[in-house]
Amino acid sequence: MSNKNGEENHRSWVHRLYLDAYFEDALAKMRADTGQGDTYALLTALNEYLYEHGYMNEKAYKMHKQKYSASLIDEFESKQLEPQKQEKLSPKELILEQGMTNILKQWDTAPEGSKTYYIRKAQEYTRWPLAQQILKKCENGLPISKGSMRT
Repeated sequence: MSNKNGEENHRSWVHRLYLDAYFEDALAKMRADTGQGDTYALLTALNEYLYEHGYMNEKAYKMHKQKYSASLIDEFESKQLEPQKQEKLSPKELILEQGMTNILKQWDTAPEGSKTYYIRKAQEYTRWPLAQQILKKCENGLPISKGSMRT
C-alpha cells in the first residue's frame, strides 16, 4: 500500500474512520452503557458483529472480548491502587512495563513465544510487581521446557 507521495506505507493495518452523527450518537450511548472509551467501544461493536455473522472464530472473539471489555473507570481505579513508582523508568522500561501489563491481561490466549519473552524479561526485573505476577503464573503450572526458551 502506498501513501500520496508514492512511498510504501508499512502501517496498512491503521484505518482512519470518519463517523457521521448517527454512528457518533450510537457509540456515545454504548460508551455510556459500558464505560468504555471511543476506540474500545468501536472495537467491541465490530468484534460482536464479526463473530455473530460467522466472520470470526470463537477463540479470536473471546480474546478480543477480554481485551476490549475494560471500562475506563476500571482501568483508572486499578492504576490508582498501584503503589507509586519510586524509580523513574526509561522509555524502554515503560514499553516493557506496558507489554507485561498486556501479556498478563491476555495470558490464556497469548502465543507461547510471547509468554516466553516476558517470562525472561520478568526474570531480569524481579523487583517489578508486574514481573512478579508473570513469574507467579509460571509457578502455577505453565509448562516451560528448556527447548522452548531461546538463548
